[in-house]
Amino acid sequence: MNIILTESQYKKILLEEKTKNVIDKLESLSDFSKKLSSFSKKNLNMSLNFLENFSFSVGGFTEPLFSFMKSTYPNLKDSNLLLLSIGICLSYFTSDTTNLNKVLLEIKENSLIQEFDHMLEKASELKEEFLNFVNNLSIPTSKISNLMAYSFIIPLIPELYEYAQGNSKKEIKEMINKVVDFTKKNLSPNLILIILEKIVKTFQS
Repeated sequence: MNIILTESQYKKILLEEKTKNVIDKLESLSDFSKKLSSFSKKNLNMSLNFLENFSFSVGGFTEPLFSFMKSTYPNLKDSNLLLLSIGICLSYFTSDTTNLNKVLLEIKENSLIQEFDHMLEKASELKEEFLNFVNNLSIPTSKISNLMAYSFIIPLIPELYEYAQGNSKKEIKEMINKVVDFTKKNLSPNLILIILEKIVKTFQS
């Protein structure tokens, strides 16, 4: 039996699929951060609670760097890449110099100094691009105490751009609300809403 979908039904299915892709990506960022936490406990004897408490933010910033390093250095083991990623997390999300120095020593003992320097360079570039992107949204900096906390947005930018094309304000609002609900545990829901709405509005113009 053939099932014929109306145009509105087909569009609704596409929107639901796009929203699912956004939520799936957020879940993967959280899972990556939890993977770092597990690795730090098992291999470094460190309990880095911020990796799980701010899993979306940490994953949003660090996972793209992990992927870049994995493609640039295909011979590196995942354990080495996770070690480098923890070094990045400690450098950008905490002031924990004690554990950072322990990780740096581990990096040195594994002869990964050159790779870590390269990853730090890319991390600096990514942070600068992200901060410039958000600053261009004309959000008062007084509203944002720590922009890096919202770095989960970085991997979502392609999806947000796609969402901004040809969808109604109501449909976009529904998607944004789902993202807010999904990430509001550790972040300001009002600020997430402002940032996402500004991004979509920018893409629409």
